[in-house]
Amino acid sequence: MNSHDVCVVILAGGGATRFGGVTRVLPKCFLPVSGEETLLTRLLNQLHEAGFAKAVISTSPQWFPVLEALIARYRETRSYGVQVLSNPAHAAGPLAALGAAARDIGEQRLLLCLPDIFFRENPFPALAAASPDEVLPGCIAGRLMRAPRSGFLTVNQEIVEALTYRPSSSHHDAFWPGIALFRQSQIVPLLESTAPAGPIEDLFAAAIAKGVRFAFQPCGPFVNVNTVGEWLDLLTP
Repeated sequence: MNSHDVCVVILAGGGATRFGGVTRVLPKCFLPVSGEETLLTRLLNQLHEAGFAKAVISTSPQWFPVLEALIARYRETRSYGVQVLSNPAHAAGPLAALGAAARDIGEQRLLLCLPDIFFRENPFPALAAASPDEVLPGCIAGRLMRAPRSGFLTVNQEIVEALTYRPSSSHHDAFWPGIALFRQSQIVPLLESTAPAGPIEDLFAAAIAKGVRFAFQPCGPFVNVNTVGEWLDLLTP
C-alpha cells in the first residue's frame, strides 16, 4: 500500500461527558500524556512517523476554533499536512460525521482513527506496509491489562468475522483500537446505508454483512481513555 494514497480521518467531535469539568474548556484529545505530547499530538506523530502524509481532524463547530488554534501551534514545528474540519454532522452521530468527511476526500483510501486511544507501540508502520485494501487492526486478547468496554473482534484465518459493540458470552480473539482502513469508494455507500446515530461498530457489521473482507492486523497494547482514572494511569510511571 502507498500511504500517500491514504487520507487519515480522525473523529474528534465527542463531548467526553465522563470527564466532567476537565473537558468543558479543552477537548479530551488535548489532555497531556507526557511533557511533550497530548493524546492527539501523539497520534499525529505516530501517523507521520509511519509515512501517512495527510490527516483530517473532524470536529463539531463548537470545538472547531479550539482545535484549529491548537493544531496551528502544532503545524509550526511539523511539516505534517493536518487539516481541521468543522463538521456539523457530529450532532447526528459519529457515522454521520464520518460520512460527511469521507465525501470530501480525494485519496483512494481512508484510514479511520479515534483520538482518545493511547498506543504504547506505534501500530501504523505495519498498517502502512499492509497490502489489503480493507484492514482492521486489533490487540490479541490477553495482552491488555484492562479490557475495553466496546470493540470486540472475532477472527478466523486472519480475516475479521465480526466486530461487536458490547461484550457477550461468545469468544473474542482481539480488541479493536479504533483504527480501520477502507477504500474511499466503498465507505461512502456503506455509510449511507447505516443509521447515523448508531455506534461506529455498526459500520463494520454492515460492511461484513455485504461481503467486505477485513484483513486482521495485530497491534500492541493500547488504552481507550474514557475516564479521568484511565488518563491519570497514563501519567503514572
